Amino acid sequence: MKYYYLDLLGRSPVLRRSHETFLWLLSNSCCICISNTHAWHSFAQESAELNRLDEKLARHLEKKMPGWKHERGEPIAGSDDSVLIEFWSSPNRKVKVSILLHNSVEVAQQVIQEHARYSFNKETLTGLGDEAYGSGYGSSLVAFRRAKFTVYISTVADVDADEDARNLNQEQRFEREKQEMKRLSKEFAKLIVDGIDAP
Repeated sequence: MKYYYLDLLGRSPVLRRSHETFLWLLSNSCCICISNTHAWHSFAQESAELNRLDEKLARHLEKKMPGWKHERGEPIAGSDDSVLIEFWSSPNRKVKVSILLHNSVEVAQQVIQEHARYSFNKETLTGLGDEAYGSGYGSSLVAFRRAKFTVYISTVADVDADEDARNLNQEQRFEREKQEMKRLSKEFAKLIVDGIDAP
């Protein structure tokens, strides 16, 4: 089993190994658990399913979030094809969505529950998928499960670059940053759930 620690903006990962299946999502990093035990023939199936999901989500979010730019990220070297990484950005804001496809609902349940167990400042969220949690700074790191998918969302808000930033003191900037990150992570989580459920 391999664990990949990803920076919120998708920068260089650090690889660690363990025999357990879990995912840690910390305030500054996202640990994604990717199993390498699948048979090779399943890679193509998972890749095709995630490619279809990427196209479906892109269409759905482009309708709901006009003006946001969509980019598909590349899985880190050595991972399999069971992960989809997307970036959505607008001026001064960036949202990262990591979606893992698991072999079964039971495995997905185990992964999301292990994630919740090791999350800091955990908050149980309602109305998002089958089970969902917020954690980290202002509960702005959102993780949820929908069927065999586990989804991890993080947001960066560059409040200092906002047009009215000069009118805000430091405390107000911190508060806006926290609220914007929390708002956008939850908003995108709801959109992703709707996108996954869409025909």
